Amino acid sequence: IDRRPPPLTLNRRECNYIAQTIFIRNQGDEIEHEKQMYQDFMSKVDEQIEENEIDSSDFMQIAVERYYITRPSDEEGESPADTFSPEGGSVGTTPVAEEEGTFTFDHPLFNKIVSGQSVESAESEYLEAILSRPDFQDLPEEVLAEVRDDLTQELSQRIMQAEKDGSESAETEADFHKMIADAIQGFDTMTALVSEHVKQLKSGGAM
Repeated sequence: IDRRPPPLTLNRRECNYIAQTIFIRNQGDEIEHEKQMYQDFMSKVDEQIEENEIDSSDFMQIAVERYYITRPSDEEGESPADTFSPEGGSVGTTPVAEEEGTFTFDHPLFNKIVSGQSVESAESEYLEAILSRPDFQDLPEEVLAEVRDDLTQELSQRIMQAEKDGSESAETEADFHKMIADAIQGFDTMTALVSEHVKQLKSGGAM
């Protein structure tokens, strides 16, 4: 039985709205710089759009890449991707610890999966922990339900793809675990972007 959810797509209007929310937040001297970041981002999106739609995973990949380029480095400040976790602290900031064919990744979701807990159960618990954070509190019920559905499908797709790729190409258990860890880190980075988007909407009174 194929449990994969159908692919998620965004049209250009939706991409444009998200991009404006993420990149254009100030007035005055900084606005021109932010407009340039927004334009650079949308030019990358336009390269991937076909028939006015883009796969959500492609959109998020562009978002993650541009986010790292435009946000402070570790010397300048914390990266949201490093600080985002269900508990509000830092998790999995160093995903690789390999020695003599072993791999460890100190992350709550990863630890549950490799310990033998069912993937569906581990994903569900992790998502509920994320959605209990202050970032996602006080959202209208229909908005929260939409966010939950989107994150559920995104996480499920990433883990299943990692499992598939691992079963086909991983030469060792450590290689397989690293693919799972990479999928989780990618999801956490995407979730940091969603969290920031939600905070901007709340602060702007758009909800």
